[in-house]
Amino acid sequence: MVSSDPTAPGSPVRILIADDDPLLRQFLVDLIAREEGFEVVGTASNAEETLQGVTDRVPHVLLLDLAMPGRSGFHVLEELERRGLRVPVLVLSGFSELGYAARALEAGARGFLAKAEAKALLVEALRAVANGEGWISNELALRLAEDESAWIGGERGSAKAQKSLSDRERQIVELVTQGRSNRQIADELRITEATVKSHVSNAMGKLRVENRTQLALLCSDSVPTIPSPG
Repeated sequence: MVSSDPTAPGSPVRILIADDDPLLRQFLVDLIAREEGFEVVGTASNAEETLQGVTDRVPHVLLLDLAMPGRSGFHVLEELERRGLRVPVLVLSGFSELGYAARALEAGARGFLAKAEAKALLVEALRAVANGEGWISNELALRLAEDESAWIGGERGSAKAQKSLSDRERQIVELVTQGRSNRQIADELRITEATVKSHVSNAMGKLRVENRTQLALLCSDSVPTIPSPG
C-alpha cells in the first residue's frame, strides 16, 4: 500500500509532474531523480491527465504548470478542491507577474516557483511543500507583501481581522512568518503540536486565508522567510 505520508520513515517523496513541454518534463524528471528521497511517480501534459494522475498515482506533491493546453493549471487547482483531493501543490510557472502568483496561492497552491529558478531552488521548494510548509522565493515574497493590489481577496487580512487574533494566535503567527514548522513552534512554546495546528487554523479562518504561505505574507513586517532559499 502506498503511503500518503511523505514523512514516513523510508518513504520517498512521491512527485507528479504536470507540464505540457516534453523537454522540460524530462529535465525535471532527471533533476529530481538525482536527489535522494524523491520519486517521480508520473507525468502529465494537460489538466485531465493531471487530475487522473493525482487519483491513480497518489503523489505527495503535485508539481504543476499553469499554462497547459486546454484547461489551465488554475482549473486543476479548482478541481482538486472540488473533488476533495488534498495533494499539496507547488506551482512551477513561466509567468513571473504578481497576479499569477497571488491567484495560484489563493486557489490553494502551497508554493510558487518561477521556471527560471527551477534548477537552483526546485529541490528545496519540493522538500518544504512535502513537509507541510509554504514556499516562495524571498524576492517574490517581498513583492507580494508590498503590492496589496496583487491579491484579489477583498478584505483578506484587514486591520480589523488582524486585531481579532488572540495574543497566543498572534504569537504563533509571528513564528509562522519566520518560517517555523508546527513542530518547531510547539517545542519553542512548550505546547503540543495539535494546539499549534488549532491556533494556526483559527488565525487563517479569521484572516480569510487558505494556507500558511498566505498567512505569512499578510502578517510579516519584513521579507517573509517561508523558507529562505539560501
